[in-house]
Amino acid sequence: MAGLLRAGYSDERAADLPLITPAARAGGTALSATALSATALSAVGMAVVRVPKGDAAGFWRGRSALADGRIWLDGVRAPSVDRGVPRVGAPTAWRAWLMDGPDAPEASPLVGEACAPRGCLESTIIAGMAGAARAGAKVVTLGVGGLDTGGDPLGDDLLEIAVNRLSAAHGTLFVVAAGDGGGGAERVSSPANANAVLAVGGTAMAAQVAEAAATVARRRRHWTGARIASALLGSAAPSGFGRVDVGRAVAQTGYTEPASVAMGTQPWPHEDDPVVTKTVTYHNTEDQAVTFRLSLTGSDAPAGMFRLSAGEIAVPAHGTASVDVSADTALPAPDGVFSARVLAEAGARRITTRCG
Repeated sequence: MAGLLRAGYSDERAADLPLITPAARAGGTALSATALSATALSAVGMAVVRVPKGDAAGFWRGRSALADGRIWLDGVRAPSVDRGVPRVGAPTAWRAWLMDGPDAPEASPLVGEACAPRGCLESTIIAGMAGAARAGAKVVTLGVGGLDTGGDPLGDDLLEIAVNRLSAAHGTLFVVAAGDGGGGAERVSSPANANAVLAVGGTAMAAQVAEAAATVARRRRHWTGARIASALLGSAAPSGFGRVDVGRAVAQTGYTEPASVAMGTQPWPHEDDPVVTKTVTYHNTEDQAVTFRLSLTGSDAPAGMFRLSAGEIAVPAHGTASVDVSADTALPAPDGVFSARVLAEAGARRITTRCG
């Protein structure tokens, strides 16, 4: 109720409710009979419907017409203002690739505004995201966010679903601030925690990382957004994922899939936890084979919790090779969140992949 009031949907300020439904069934008889209008968000398979508050009960009874029964409020997100000044290795990239700086070379900014003075409607944000992706934008940065409480039992929230669908359909990389709400190690704002997003920690740094991504995109024109993200993550200075190093990223000739390895969580007690094993695939874009030395670093986990299936890996020219990373949480250890980094080194080459 408090959220509805903050969004301006009180009876004194709004006579109807804007809702978002799966597009395929938004015009179904049970729904259209009570909806004032329906506006398609066809790029993500959704539609916005406006329902008079007096007809809300009838609309709710007709929800069985929906493909999966889900209805979202067209919520309001708060814009975030960027005041950051980067120290991300950009001058190295400018010198290396004959750039005058500070903008990514040959970049054509596509600026969209989705916010009214009282905030940003989620449907308008999605429409802007879809328009940018369909216009061919390789990198999109979002200056909005919202609390992700993990409250949707059916999965990702509305913006996360939209980001994942648009990324898969267009190869677009969405760069979003992780947020600074505090409250614990896993408190990442939405849609920064969508699977396809490049989430950026630190205050007001998403725009700078998006520019770094655009610089890599210019150098690697055929790379998808996922590959660009992997190059940025794998070349970052070693602290967590670390500070972005665009100078190293534009020269990066190797990357991993996935760019980070999610080992998941295990329920308590842990004595009978199964060993979790994930595969990391190394890609080599060079004309020669590269042999990487592999090690685990940056971990406060007990000895033996994380293991690699090999100490080195040979990746053929323009080819791939894989290694397994395992996590054994049944080892005696205090409860907590543990992570490690897989470091692959070959001369000056370095690829970092976080797991945990």
